[in-house]
Amino acid sequence: MVKVGSAFPITMGIQALDSVLIYQEGFSALTGYLLPLLLYGISGLGLAYILLMKEIMD
Repeated sequence: MVKVGSAFPITMGIQALDSVLIYQEGFSALTGYLLPLLLYGISGLGLAYILLMKEIMD
């Protein structure tokens, strides 16, 4: 369950904020968290586009 929970975007966002705000690691620590969050965002927009086009065509 820990591995599944750590894959959620909200968990990655919280870890990124922790590393910058609490541990003061700097913004270079965000690079490990930004790529998965960007991929979640792009895939979510793509899925929304596909579902919207399917809804319009039906």
